Amino acid sequence: MGSVTQLRPRARRRPRRRWPAAFLALAALGTALYIWKPATLPSASPAQPEPLAGVRPGILRVTLDADAVLVRREQVYRAPQPGNVRRLAEEGARVRVGGQVVAFTAGAAPPGDARSHSGGSASAPEAAQGEPTAAGSEPTAAQGAAAAARGASPAALPPPVSPVRQEYDRLAEELYATAVALQEAQFRGEPTAAYQERLDDLARQQAALLPALRQDMAGAGTEAAPLPPEAGQGSAQAPAPGEGSHIPADLPVGTEQVITTDVSGVVLYQTDGLESLLTPEAVAGWGPSALYALPYPDVGAITDGPVAAGAPLFKLVDDLSVEMLLLVPAASLTEAQQSALPGREVELQVSGRDLPLTARVLRVAAGGSDLLIHLEAPLPSSEALRLRRMRVSLLLAEYEGTIVPRAAIDVDEGRTGVWMAQRGGYRFVPVRVLGGTADEVAVEGELPPDAQVLTDPPPPGR
Repeated sequence: MGSVTQLRPRARRRPRRRWPAAFLALAALGTALYIWKPATLPSASPAQPEPLAGVRPGILRVTLDADAVLVRREQVYRAPQPGNVRRLAEEGARVRVGGQVVAFTAGAAPPGDARSHSGGSASAPEAAQGEPTAAGSEPTAAQGAAAAARGASPAALPPPVSPVRQEYDRLAEELYATAVALQEAQFRGEPTAAYQERLDDLARQQAALLPALRQDMAGAGTEAAPLPPEAGQGSAQAPAPGEGSHIPADLPVGTEQVITTDVSGVVLYQTDGLESLLTPEAVAGWGPSALYALPYPDVGAITDGPVAAGAPLFKLVDDLSVEMLLLVPAASLTEAQQSALPGREVELQVSGRDLPLTARVLRVAAGGSDLLIHLEAPLPSSEALRLRRMRVSLLLAEYEGTIVPRAAIDVDEGRTGVWMAQRGGYRFVPVRVLGGTADEVAVEGELPPDAQVLTDPPPPGR
């Protein structure tokens, strides 16, 4: 019997799910199309930022910056006749009363003459050889020293310093030391009224000694220079030959005269022609218009060698104080400030110098659209002895409080305040304005340190 082969039933094939692959393909195609040509979607216009500004607690300084014209007490010593000048004091050195500054030799000595100053002292070779001085001339300091070296009689030596000059010199030294102590006290923030009173007292004592000092020096034949002119006697005219020297105008040729000073100060060998124009007495009544046409000539250097009659020999400058003229727009100060400033002591900051000075406002003069502020201050630096202009900053006021932009100040229902931002809108906060500048003000009010205030009026409804 044949075998029967049984066939296994054929398994049914399950249908494959193709939709995930189709979905991924469509997504990839859409992404590619978007990247290749992105669709333009409507967008809303960006909102304008709100005009908000922060506040900060602190001190607001109100300053006034200007170019100061420096006015000093200075005197130019001039040659009374043609001759030669030789320096004895260094440039910028401070000399005391009776200090020797230059040696002036009258006339032009012939070439090869032993009295020509080109070889050093003009009179020492003559004295060493025992030659007499020119008729009618006093023995110079160099001659006296040479005579003392060879055992000359005491009559050839310079006269002893008189008690009047000693006292005047002592007062000058104490004046300088007191002025230095005053500046140091200002730097430490200590009171300076006692120093100022002492300076005034010393100046009065010096002034009381001047008549006796003049007589003493004239009697000894050593008077060298007149004192600066009294108040109201300043002159802007060109000085006459010999002014400020007191050297006889008819010295014999070759006669040397040592020029000393009867006031203390700093020696400078340069002039600018404004020494007789910019004096404290001359500028006491100036207004703004006086500075408009103020000339600024070139500075001329004084060197050893021949000089003509009337040529400057050196300049002596008072280094204890200086006056300043500031030309500023009239809008820089309110009428109340213009009235309150004269007589006040204010802080003065000089460009390039960290240490502030205490200056006193002498007066404020108005004229047209400008103001002239006249100050008196200690010497700010050694450069102030040579410069005619200096950039300064004048501290007018200080306000401590919360500093906000001036544009944030508003008035609402008769109250002064600011609009402070808060959640959902703004809140009006009343404040009291203490003062400020054109850009910022210091206020008192309940403003937190992290407050944001509006610099424009708030939108309606907020």
